[in-house]
Amino acid sequence: MQEPPIPDNERQRLRALGNLDILDTPAEVEFDRITRLARNALGVQTVLISLVDANRQWFKSRQGLEATETPRSISFCGHAILGKALFEIPDALLDNRFADNPLVAGEPKIRFYAGMPLRARDGSALGTLCLIDSSPRTLTDNERTVLADLAELAEVELQRRENPDRVYLRALTEGTQAGLWEWNVQTGATVFNERWADIVGYRLAELEPVSINTWQSLAHPEDLASSEALLNAHFNGETPVYELVCRMKHKLGHWVWVLDRGKVVSWMDDGRPEWVMGTHLDISDLKESEFKRLQSNQALQSRERLLRTIIDNIPMNIYVKDRSGRKILANRAELDHLGLASEADILGKHDRDLYAGYLAERADEQERPVLEQGETISLLESEGADQDGRPLWYRVSKIPLRDSTGDITGLVGLSIDVTDETHSKQSLRGQLQFLKVLNDLATDDSIHLNERLNRALALGSEHLGLELGIISQIDHDEYKVRFCHAPEGVALAPGDVFALGDTFCSLILERSDELIIQAVAGSTYQQHPCYDLFGVETYVGIRLTVNGQVYGTLNFSSSAPLEKSIDESNLAFVRLLGRWIESVLGRDQDQRLLQQREARLRVLFELSPLGIALTDLSSGRFIAVNDALVEQSGYDRDTLLSMTKRELSPGLSHQIDKEGIRESAEKDQIGPVEVQVKHRGGHQYPANVIGLKVSDADGSRLLWTVYEDISDRRRIERLKSELVSTVSHELRTPLTSISGSLKLLAAGHLGEVPAAASKMVSVALKNTDRLILLVNDLLDMDKLITGRMPFDMKPHALQPLLATTADNIAGYAHLHRVAVVVGEVPPVSVKVDAHRFEQIMANLLSNAIKFSPEGGSVTIDARTTTSTVTITVRDHGPGIPEAFRSQIFQRFSQADNRDNRQKGGTGLGLAISHSIVQTMGGDIGFESRPGLTEFRVVLVRV
Repeated sequence: MQEPPIPDNERQRLRALGNLDILDTPAEVEFDRITRLARNALGVQTVLISLVDANRQWFKSRQGLEATETPRSISFCGHAILGKALFEIPDALLDNRFADNPLVAGEPKIRFYAGMPLRARDGSALGTLCLIDSSPRTLTDNERTVLADLAELAEVELQRRENPDRVYLRALTEGTQAGLWEWNVQTGATVFNERWADIVGYRLAELEPVSINTWQSLAHPEDLASSEALLNAHFNGETPVYELVCRMKHKLGHWVWVLDRGKVVSWMDDGRPEWVMGTHLDISDLKESEFKRLQSNQALQSRERLLRTIIDNIPMNIYVKDRSGRKILANRAELDHLGLASEADILGKHDRDLYAGYLAERADEQERPVLEQGETISLLESEGADQDGRPLWYRVSKIPLRDSTGDITGLVGLSIDVTDETHSKQSLRGQLQFLKVLNDLATDDSIHLNERLNRALALGSEHLGLELGIISQIDHDEYKVRFCHAPEGVALAPGDVFALGDTFCSLILERSDELIIQAVAGSTYQQHPCYDLFGVETYVGIRLTVNGQVYGTLNFSSSAPLEKSIDESNLAFVRLLGRWIESVLGRDQDQRLLQQREARLRVLFELSPLGIALTDLSSGRFIAVNDALVEQSGYDRDTLLSMTKRELSPGLSHQIDKEGIRESAEKDQIGPVEVQVKHRGGHQYPANVIGLKVSDADGSRLLWTVYEDISDRRRIERLKSELVSTVSHELRTPLTSISGSLKLLAAGHLGEVPAAASKMVSVALKNTDRLILLVNDLLDMDKLITGRMPFDMKPHALQPLLATTADNIAGYAHLHRVAVVVGEVPPVSVKVDAHRFEQIMANLLSNAIKFSPEGGSVTIDARTTTSTVTITVRDHGPGIPEAFRSQIFQRFSQADNRDNRQKGGTGLGLAISHSIVQTMGGDIGFESRPGLTEFRVVLVRV
């Protein structure tokens, strides 16, 4: 079945149908006459005047059918209104569009259909005059003419019913920005124009099919109840029109403010409303303007409240006067200043109503140029005095007040109490003058310390108005006058000593850091010994601390009470003077201490048996040298001071450059390092040098260096080496001969040896072998030291080297009941002398075996990097003592001589191994703790 398509002018068509006010109305004789004539004249079972609504076809007149309407989706008339001419279906069963239509397959079993469109005045198809029969049929031309004539009569009757009010209203709103809506209150039929849909962001086609539900779904839920109430009021005649401001949901999700206005344009016969027609206006901009205006008013009120709160809480008198000089506004501070309770007490009053006459006259005189010429004035004026008799000072500003045209309408007065500020400035000016004098004293190096401090005390006494000023030094219970300023006739001088408890200064040290006594007489201080002994009436003093230690006090006093009190500004002045005195005394102490230290260091510098020099790092020039460096180098002092470090020792300068001492901010030490130093005689001598970088007071970088001449030590070592070499060579031949002879005796080649003698021969042979081993080690050590040991450096696979070493040591390991295990060894090669490598491994393995517990094991393994191979020999013996670790690679070094005598060894094996490894370009090291010792040999990987 094919449902009838929607015509392109559907909105216009439905609007025209709505204008008829005809849907769901009772039968009318005019239309029934037409359908009756058509049925009789054309001989069909059923004739209908069908009006096609949005979702149905409704029958205004019907002959031969009981139903009043059918769905539009299965209607034949829905197809008929699409064209302008007769729509005829001779046999519905043969038409694919209708063969399975429920009206064909079921009752009324339509086979024949012919419908002539009925149109409104604007040409919109409203429905049809249609013929229906259950038998197939085709109309003759004459029958088609009759049907067309009858349809024209029905069309005239329909057009007569078009509502002129609604047509007129539509004409008025068409083309404006107003949306138009029509609603049949009884049927729910609804018509909207395109603008109505556009207001909420849609095209009308997107909303179809439209109904009253379309409006309800878009309206804000909170506005629906108001709408219903307003509609009922209009329907009941309580209001001439229906008017609602509501919110509609826009397609984009926001709410649009809309003004809906409508009126009933037709009523049912029983007085019920039928059609309501109205407009739909977008008033969002208007609502936004109202909202902004409301916000603006609220903000203005809020700002007014804020401004009032601010001016009432500003610690300043604020008032406004009109041109006549009467006050029209005053803040809380102004009211409090005048002693008034509320602003009502001041409004409309003149200054002469509020102030003394002379003050009011002064105000009038000041305000005349403000009100007449528009000048702004600012001045400092005095008004009365406080309870201590100090003048009260106010900073007053008066500003012209203008209206929007620029005319002066009054003035704004601002007045702030600056009494404390004014007196502070006066005091500050005095203190600044005092500071200037202090600065002159501090920067004038020609003035001796005593004179500086005495002048400072005199200035302090003058500033405070107190006749006596003292800087004291406290030592336990002793009060010593160090510096003083005293009037003529007062017997007081530096060096005078008093009991601390007899002075007010004892109270400063006991109770606080400072003390003020305005008047002793009549106070609790009157019982103090200082009052009885010295007659001190007024006193101010503070503690002095120099370099973190209590030094004494700074105090000023007088035997007569002061006319003015000592206030906080006076105490601040004493504190400031005290800090200056502390700095002066501190610098004096520091200078004395520095001089003492310099003297002690100079003695150490000159008497040191080691050469010491101070050098400028940038230039390398010597700044100072001691006698020991002069003596060991052979140069006189002046010659040395004209030389550079590089000229004295190129090797030391190279080491300084290598370690980056000059540039590095972190590295400040060099050495100890052995270098060659040029002697004045032309030869060079060896010296151990250590250096420390320091900075001078001006930021210059300096280097202290200590030179230890080790010529004698090197000479003794050389003699010892030569002696060892000579003795070793001289001993080797006879020892070899003795060993051979003892072996012949022990083997019985010279005859049977008695048992007792055999035992002695065995002991002698063992000791001989040990001596030969010692001699061989000594010779190897000598060759290494003198550089005469030959090395055949070639690439060798590591795995076979270690396997051979393990096999060679197996017998020794078996003797000590220790297993030697070759662990994981990667297939790499190393560049070594194979014989010397085996000698290194033999030394390491024999030591590991000797110190391993019976039943233990010694492990050999290796790991690699891209450029090196590390071989590890690991045992589980007692470990290497902490105290011995620093000398383990030195010659003849043994951790426990008694134990080594039991274990065997010469104390040269590790020293020889260390030298061989370094000669082959490698390195050797170890880690040890009880139960685990690891020696690691690092060699170059091929």
